[in-house]
Amino acid sequence: MPSAEKFDICPRFRQFKRSAALLIGLVLAFGGRAAIADDADPGVGDNPWTMCARATNRIERQEGIPRQLLRAISKMESGRWHSGKQLVMAWPWTIMAEGQGRYLPTKEAAVAEVEALRQRGVRNIDVGCMQVNLYYHPDAFASLDDAFDPLTNVTYAASYLKTLATQTGSWAKGVAYYHSEDPQRYLAYRTKVRQIWTEEREKYLAALDQLRAEEASALTLASLIHLDEPLPAPASPDAAPAQAAAEPRPADNTPPTVTAAADELAAGLSFERAGPVRVVPFNVAAE
Repeated sequence: MPSAEKFDICPRFRQFKRSAALLIGLVLAFGGRAAIADDADPGVGDNPWTMCARATNRIERQEGIPRQLLRAISKMESGRWHSGKQLVMAWPWTIMAEGQGRYLPTKEAAVAEVEALRQRGVRNIDVGCMQVNLYYHPDAFASLDDAFDPLTNVTYAASYLKTLATQTGSWAKGVAYYHSEDPQRYLAYRTKVRQIWTEEREKYLAALDQLRAEEASALTLASLIHLDEPLPAPASPDAAPAQAAAEPRPADNTPPTVTAAADELAAGLSFERAGPVRVVPFNVAAE
């Protein structure tokens, strides 16, 4: 190739490589932020401060429960003050018995505490992220180890909440009955859960807006890469002009992960779900 052609093509090719590397970096960063915003990890990790949140987000998606509703209940039930973050977070090794809440440091310590309570004749015991009562739900868990497993605990609580919502006709009443069927006891509880749920949804929506902004940036960068594609190799003198004109446009290489992640989050904004539960807003005044 003549030297003049080399100098014409190489700068464009280098620009293409730089743009492609930038797009890849943006997509990787976007995917990481999507996972953070939605806690979409396959497990719940090994940090007890985030175990309940990860479990509730996962089960909300799987069970068609309004986003952040299980998280709000878990914070109401087992919330513990995190001095570093200056906020309340659900704690998986929480026990309520004899009118006293206990935050145990490990699962093993929590299991041992429940066993000790039972040896003393205590039966009315709430456990785990969602504070499932072992006396009123004796068949909820196969073992105490399961009772303190965040995913198992949240899964059972979600099933119970859905049953209550189906029976009462609304998520609001289902949340109330999750605590008590006595209006004198559930009214304040439901109001507080709604307050927490509203705050958590605002955080969720803010994260979703950020993801959509990053999606727009990724799409813009993808269009710029098409403009900076390297020049085609010089056509052979024997090549027909019509054949060159028929060369197809390269397919849009915008990674599907960008749009898919935002769409998945957006799907969680709707209260609609399959099943007999009536589609209604979360209204604390609903009876």
